[in-house]
Amino acid sequence: MADKRNFSRRFLQEKLFRDLSPPAQQLYMLLTYEADNAGFVENPAYLAKKTGYTDKDLAELTEKGFLLPVDPDVVLIAHWFQNNHVRQERRGRTVFAEMLQLVTLEEDVYRLNTPPPVPKKKQAESSEAKQPKRFEKPSLEEVRAFIREKNFSVDADAWYSHYESNGWMVGKNKMKDWRASVNYWQHNKTIKKGREKTNGECNQNALFPYQPQWYGGDTVSSFGDGTFGTV
Repeated sequence: MADKRNFSRRFLQEKLFRDLSPPAQQLYMLLTYEADNAGFVENPAYLAKKTGYTDKDLAELTEKGFLLPVDPDVVLIAHWFQNNHVRQERRGRTVFAEMLQLVTLEEDVYRLNTPPPVPKKKQAESSEAKQPKRFEKPSLEEVRAFIREKNFSVDADAWYSHYESNGWMVGKNKMKDWRASVNYWQHNKTIKKGREKTNGECNQNALFPYQPQWYGGDTVSSFGDGTFGTV
């Protein structure tokens, strides 16, 4: 495996390279030294940050065609073979050999192949996957079954009537998780009952794991240490 890294004088004098900002030029040379014998560089963003360069410098090299993004964490030096004439028998193997299928070598310059069009079916599936899951209103029987399963003492009819009447809103937000809301009602009821037994003093060792953001934003939240705050 060859360890030498070279730069063609002609390449460095070309206008395309000279038009790069000085930090981008320096980063390009650094990444070239870090590349394997096929021109691949792993974790370029980490290398840039570690040596004092920025994402802006890296982006400049990519936008102007000096680096080809073949993977989220791997780039390919586009003009690798214009600078490094390593004999085939000395190149050694690259662990990124499969990624060579993504590029074509033309006049010693790597060029990304045009990505194949994504089938319409897959495009639709991808679009659906990005959409947030919509809230589905439960039936009264589903609520009753959930309360029985959890052995709660919440009045299912009262809970259901409350949210049915206000359009399934929690404060100013649409409800996101009706089960979390039932849990919250149960804990509020437990708190109220505890206060009645202790003349209004709350047990500071109580834990309330159900957070309001799970279903849209009721107001009381615990911090895991028995203290309470307003959301």
